[in-house]
Amino acid sequence: MGFDFESKKSRKVSKKAKEPQKIDSKTAEYRDRAKADKKRYMMAVNSNYWLSFSFASKNSFDIVASKLCVDEQGYTFGDVLREHCRKPSDVKRSFKSRREKLDNPRISVIDSIGWHESDGTLNGDALAMAAALIESFESGFAERKSVYSSPYRIEIIFRDEDDMKSFCNEYKLGALEPPYINGDRACKMLGLL
Repeated sequence: MGFDFESKKSRKVSKKAKEPQKIDSKTAEYRDRAKADKKRYMMAVNSNYWLSFSFASKNSFDIVASKLCVDEQGYTFGDVLREHCRKPSDVKRSFKSRREKLDNPRISVIDSIGWHESDGTLNGDALAMAAALIESFESGFAERKSVYSSPYRIEIIFRDEDDMKSFCNEYKLGALEPPYINGDRACKMLGLL
């Protein structure tokens, strides 16, 4: 004899949930209209449909701006960007995969953070890890600061958020952390520089 910990009410509810609900045409029409209204509302309030390419030099900015037909305010469209980029299959990743890093047995996980060597002791490992972390924080902060503070920027406007996400996925721009992107790195990946 087994114990049943479910109450009788929960058994009745689960039986009702399994039965498909019968809805009439008016209810179905109302649900379809509600879904369409929700989609329209999401599109009206969605502002996540743009990318910002920031450049370190005016020279690279001018080259890309002339190719993408950028207006006086620095805006262009995602469709124009797609026309001028190389094929998505030709875009190579701009970073090494974890498998490539771990294929070399001489490099430990600690060293892969900043490629610092350790003397093999616990103290040496800790110092190598600390030096690698400090270096990665400083380099990441310096790069981010230069990207955000650059006066040379191009704003790329897409049709909607799905279009922007599909572009980033096709061209592997996720590693560059959209929407604010280092324009020099992105344009080299896309074949614009």
